[in-house]
Amino acid sequence: MSRPLILALALTCALSSTPSVSQPGGGGATVRVRFEGLRPEGAVSVALFPHETAWRSRDGARSLIQPVQGGHAEATFTGLAPGRYRVMAYHDRNGDGRLNTLPVGLPTEPYGFSNNARGTFGPPGWRAASFAAAEGETVHAIRLR
Repeated sequence: MSRPLILALALTCALSSTPSVSQPGGGGATVRVRFEGLRPEGAVSVALFPHETAWRSRDGARSLIQPVQGGHAEATFTGLAPGRYRVMAYHDRNGDGRLNTLPVGLPTEPYGFSNNARGTFGPPGWRAASFAAAEGETVHAIRLR
């Protein structure tokens, strides 16, 4: 199986298998993820992974689906324990709930990872895309391409 296909499947599975949830408020860390320069259509599916094991297994992520408004979208995760996190997201332009790909597995909709990390023939490693979230708010901007 090609690495682009694995990437597409990983993004789709992780973002569609975890429910859209609103996190409980009050205390802890907050991660706000901003997306700009988007086509004003569809929604952005965002998954936040709390540790490397969750990233590898594609399990244990919190996810949100945020509509694109005026070329922008923002997702906020609250009530998190301070620590290292990783975000992956894609712009579901046509609203079908999945990352669309070419027959060879290359994504046809924009996607991205925290730190704007890029992988070679697949998603970037944990270290390249993880970031620290301390008590209070951490704002992270991701460019989907």
